[in-house]
Amino acid sequence: MRLSRRIIMPSVTINKKNAFQTALLLLSMVVTFSIVMYFFDARLLIETIGVRNSYLLLFFIALLGGVSSFTTGSYLGTLYLLVNEGLSFWLLGLTGGFAIFLGDIVFFYLGKNGYKFLESSEAGWAISFKDWIDKRSLRGLKLFTYFYVGLTPMPNDLITLALGASKYRFRDFLIPLFIGSIQLQTLTAYLFSLGLLSSLNN
Repeated sequence: MRLSRRIIMPSVTINKKNAFQTALLLLSMVVTFSIVMYFFDARLLIETIGVRNSYLLLFFIALLGGVSSFTTGSYLGTLYLLVNEGLSFWLLGLTGGFAIFLGDIVFFYLGKNGYKFLESSEAGWAISFKDWIDKRSLRGLKLFTYFYVGLTPMPNDLITLALGASKYRFRDFLIPLFIGSIQLQTLTAYLFSLGLLSSLNN
């Protein structure tokens, strides 16, 4: 029995170490991207690459900028400029929404691995929060996720990090996250095209 414990324990330690390193790497990427997004001039970049390439530009900005609390303003500002350049709000909404959905995967994985580190350090608040989510029904969480992602201006990282720390898998929330992300970005682009919500990009 003692021998089996000695064999098992090192593998558990390695898994927790790898989880922390992965979470730290993803967090570093988000912080670096957030700093770049905060200082860059979207209008100058659009003029440099041209309007035709702007769908690709929006995709990369939305990939992390659209879901991060720190860079939402930069993403919305870029979306507003592109809509006013005459680009299709349908294509902008689809492009931005799909990129944000991909970013959700990153933050979900960050929450999943980041929680393993917090759990190993016995952080009481993290364990309590995870337990609260785990006690909610999957149907209720799916509905809440759809309304949060698809109908509110709040950045997705807040909910995807929390869901990642829960017992559920990403595929459990794939449909509400995918539909909600595209829905909100298309609606926002459409309202921008009507001259509404312009204050959001300030």
